Amino acid sequence: MRMNGSSTAPLVYEGVTFSYGATPAVEDVSLTIEKGDFVALIGPNGSGKTTLARLGIGLERPQKGSVLLFGKEVRHFAEWHRIGYVPQRTMAFSVRFPAKVRDVVAMGEYRGFDPRTILRRKMSEAAEEALKTAGVWDYRDRLISELSGGQQQRVLIARALVHEPDLLVLDEPTTGIDKPGQEEFYSLLRQLRGKFGVTILMISHDIGVVMHDATKVACINIRLLSYAPHHELTDETLARVCGHTADVVIHRHR
Repeated sequence: MRMNGSSTAPLVYEGVTFSYGATPAVEDVSLTIEKGDFVALIGPNGSGKTTLARLGIGLERPQKGSVLLFGKEVRHFAEWHRIGYVPQRTMAFSVRFPAKVRDVVAMGEYRGFDPRTILRRKMSEAAEEALKTAGVWDYRDRLISELSGGQQQRVLIARALVHEPDLLVLDEPTTGIDKPGQEEFYSLLRQLRGKFGVTILMISHDIGVVMHDATKVACINIRLLSYAPHHELTDETLARVCGHTADVVIHRHR
């Protein structure tokens, strides 16, 4: 993977507001995600986390304010190969899903119909490298439905890495994954940041885990309540986010 050398902040929200009909999702949110950051986005159900992430990658457009991707307003942004997105993993792949791991990862290369792909028999170098980076090269010829939840999630990360993104957006990626799988997953994210300089925005309900690896934590409940390094997150803010007093336990990864 390459590291693109731009000093422009990968993602900036400026007074962003968005509603679904009369129901507000996010209101007047401003925050900047700097190059190399690992930002954990936390908040209760219905707080606007997923909406904010979708606004950040152009899947929704702000009704007020603006979103900047690498210095360009999202509606003018065209370098989508620089963005990797892994949506919520709502269920495991069906046992009937016939695709091999290599096929799922190759989907990340799709850019519309190209008749030349009919003649392509070999895996592309980009897909091969993504599989190796995500640690699923050895599974490339297995059906994805045969893999564990953690392994499947690594495959989806590999699919997002095919175009060597500078910004990776993850929506509760460890949901339904067992503890060993979660530890492997966070190890992969540390590698992506440390070795390749990938900037990460991740939605998570597991405050303790993300506070160990995240450089900053954004607490949202429609409005942005706090945006700071994890050690500055106060009990008061945490109570406002979670709706009750909570003690944060930091999970240690080796």
